[in-house]
Amino acid sequence: MTQRMGYQPADLFAALGSELPEEALFTTFTFSPSTFQHEYLIPLLHRGCPEIAVLVDSIGYAQSLFSAATVQSIGTEYRLRQVPLSGAFHGKLVIVRTRHSVLLGVGSGNITSPGLQTNAEVGGLYRLEAAAQRDAVQRLISRLRPMGMLEGSTAEAVGPIDLTEEARLLTSMDSPLFEQLDPPPDVERIEIVSPFVDDNLEVVLAMCKRWPRAHIRLRMDPGFGALSDSLLALVGDRITVLVPSEAHGENARRPPVHEARQTSAVMLLRSIPGVGARTAEAVAAFIDDPQRFPNAKAVGRYFGLVPCQDQSGDRNRLGHITREGAPVVRQLVAEAAWQAQRRSPTVRAFFERAQRDDPQRKKIALVATAHYLVRVMWAMLRHGTVWQETIGQAA
Repeated sequence: MTQRMGYQPADLFAALGSELPEEALFTTFTFSPSTFQHEYLIPLLHRGCPEIAVLVDSIGYAQSLFSAATVQSIGTEYRLRQVPLSGAFHGKLVIVRTRHSVLLGVGSGNITSPGLQTNAEVGGLYRLEAAAQRDAVQRLISRLRPMGMLEGSTAEAVGPIDLTEEARLLTSMDSPLFEQLDPPPDVERIEIVSPFVDDNLEVVLAMCKRWPRAHIRLRMDPGFGALSDSLLALVGDRITVLVPSEAHGENARRPPVHEARQTSAVMLLRSIPGVGARTAEAVAAFIDDPQRFPNAKAVGRYFGLVPCQDQSGDRNRLGHITREGAPVVRQLVAEAAWQAQRRSPTVRAFFERAQRDDPQRKKIALVATAHYLVRVMWAMLRHGTVWQETIGQAA
């Protein structure tokens, strides 16, 4: 078994060498068809890989629809399947099986351009040659395939897979992840690195109960989530929340950036059907002072949701959106737009007008609805008003 820490797609194919891939299976939360085609699909097809499949979270895939440049090759050269789970399917694995080995990539980056570059914070590439390791990965594949409605299934449980003497792959499909850790009972310190936490701190509280002597340090992404005083009171001094902050460093239980959930701005934005805490916090944080924008068009430009203009003589052609500003906010607003058009008659009416009864315009309609939503959010923050259903005024 050999390993390489911190890998890129090119490293996988370098490690593959002259071996011929027999199967490639990918799991991801969000997905960009164009990025996948360039980084993985074309090299695999050149090596004659006969079986290529990607399993994607359904909500994460909906987030990516508006930014995907193309959906070429789906259904012909590879299969893209949304995993129909009630929760989030957040696995990020790359499994390439050859006749004599398995190349296994484990990372934190999605199959998107940012995910494979700037957001690939953690990653490991492993070559597994031992029979026991290859059999364990094959059992994992057999469990993943029916989740994406692919052929082949098994009822056999898949536990942790030993990668090295120091590393194991925790599958987290048959039991809670922390139950697979199997640490000694006298744990004194637990460190969690995660961009998100659940609203009720269920996992953290379970850890506190299982290891009563342990102090938990939770490192969170400053752009997502927040812990209220009432939640922190549940765990008392057992947990320390560390969030990178230019002004405060990593030394506060709840830095000012994490007070967003308690603000009136977030409460206003959450009154929109389909807008959750993370989206509301992100939009409120990036807009900051709504008075600094002269009009709604400026807000659309700020978030990169306005189309590019190609002017030539008397012609003025509109192209793709500019994608300026924070990409994570556009993804969150796109997800909120998708959820809002399912829950709000006003947003649904806007979405349908933008789609013009043309199924081919669904992606365009989603982008337009996301643009509409950020303009509405800015107006709500500017005037301090909550969401109101006004179907005839959605424009």
